[in-house]
Amino acid sequence: MKLAIRLQLPLAFASKERSMEIKPEDELSNIVLFPVKEDDPRNQVNFLYEPSERPYCHHASVRVDEKERQVRCKICGAVVEPFDWMLSVAKRETRLADDVRLLRQEEQERRKNIEKLI
Repeated sequence: MKLAIRLQLPLAFASKERSMEIKPEDELSNIVLFPVKEDDPRNQVNFLYEPSERPYCHHASVRVDEKERQVRCKICGAVVEPFDWMLSVAKRETRLADDVRLLRQEEQERRKNIEKLI
């Protein structure tokens, strides 16, 4: 079964008598396919996240090696950047101090409320 499409051009481009037939086979020959890479998309990316085989370590406890001038985690053995470790400890201590301050304020407010009830 052949399908023929009759295309009528505007008068400026063609006369009424002329018409152009486009066959589906001709249309398919004009299609250009985009190239498809069969490679793994991960090969195309510059940075990939690879999960570690061991769980994440927070380096809560470290060992200071004076001879090698290194700071190593006692748990996982990784070399830890000293400034980064001290900064994380300082942030944790500051957060804990703020929590204690807020808890003391809450305690005082509750004591005042209890006194009002008595």
